[in-house]
Amino acid sequence: MKKTILAILLALPLLLSAQQKKTLPVWQEGYLDIHNVATACGDCTFIKMPDGTTMLIDAGDMRGSSWNVRCLPDDSRTPAQWIARYISRVAPGTETLDYVFLTHLHPDHCGNGRALRDSDHGYKVCGITEVGEYFKIGKMVDRGYPTYDLPSKEYCLNLNKAFFPHYLKFLERVSSEGGTVERFKVGSRGQFALLHDPASYKGLYEVFNIAGNALKATVKGKAVKMYAPGDDVSKFDENMFSCAIRIRYGNFVYYNGGDLPGNNYGPKKRAAHNRDYESEIADLIGHANAVKADHHGWKDSCNPNFLWKVRPDVIVIQASQERHPWVETAQRFCDPQYPGEMQLYITSDRSRKQLGEELYSKFHTPGHIVFRVYPGGENWQVFVLDANDPQNWIIEESELKQL
Repeated sequence: MKKTILAILLALPLLLSAQQKKTLPVWQEGYLDIHNVATACGDCTFIKMPDGTTMLIDAGDMRGSSWNVRCLPDDSRTPAQWIARYISRVAPGTETLDYVFLTHLHPDHCGNGRALRDSDHGYKVCGITEVGEYFKIGKMVDRGYPTYDLPSKEYCLNLNKAFFPHYLKFLERVSSEGGTVERFKVGSRGQFALLHDPASYKGLYEVFNIAGNALKATVKGKAVKMYAPGDDVSKFDENMFSCAIRIRYGNFVYYNGGDLPGNNYGPKKRAAHNRDYESEIADLIGHANAVKADHHGWKDSCNPNFLWKVRPDVIVIQASQERHPWVETAQRFCDPQYPGEMQLYITSDRSRKQLGEELYSKFHTPGHIVFRVYPGGENWQVFVLDANDPQNWIIEESELKQL
């Protein structure tokens, strides 16, 4: 009897701990869920729109690269497999990704040649192309389709030489299976439209394509150059071609701009008079409640002008290596002179040593960062889900934020 009681007492803390753990409540009609998926191998964002339309933004795979990455939660699966598993948990029943959007052609956003593996479709896969092994794709959008002539197809090929030919075959498969493939349309407010119940959200929800291919939108939806006459576009770095969107739901605003640069750091031999594209589009964004930091918060992103105009309430760093974010950028986030709350979230702890404990302590616990906006876009919350446990338990939950 004494042994039985002792065993119960020893097991009690574990039982209580299990009871206290919670998973993210399932998406409901009218919610906007934005998931910053933490694989620590590249950027990935999964979105479920208020009517149930789904969207994936980027899916990088830097395994085998000089970044020396380790997948979260472990290396038993590829990043794409973990992404697919995550989606199946937070959006059960998902068979089709209505939209897959590639912000630009760098491997930490789409996949790299050293991570490629065989598939059953006559080409090799990793990252965004491997995600296509697990879901049907309704519409695929990138910055260059079908010609990849900006600045040239040779340029695009050389960015990711081993990966790119397989990527083109992947696009052919998407088309052959009934999906569409399109070039990103700067200025469009309909390329990523709601598909299941648009009438219920007319005037309430939109995705605005604000920049891409070194062009920016006007308020009326036209596209104008962000670079000066005489700039040699063929020598631009790929980040300058990043595509950026603003999502608005009621009073809530979210921004994702891939790796769009915000100052003139970058290649030593700059081809452009101005590489600060963040300032070019800051007025188009306006105040944003939630921002995915451009270029992982590196030294060429989130400049002072951008922060003043956008006034983020929450910034998330999609972090895959030790300089995500750059120390000076993280210090700028913490500077009290800037308006807005600037709550800081991060998807992995890879930069902890680089930042130092005092600066790293300004960030919330790392993990999958979820922005959940409630019906009508009148209030929202931030959840952090455990990226080290496949069950993805909630490890942090903000108070309800009114809009």
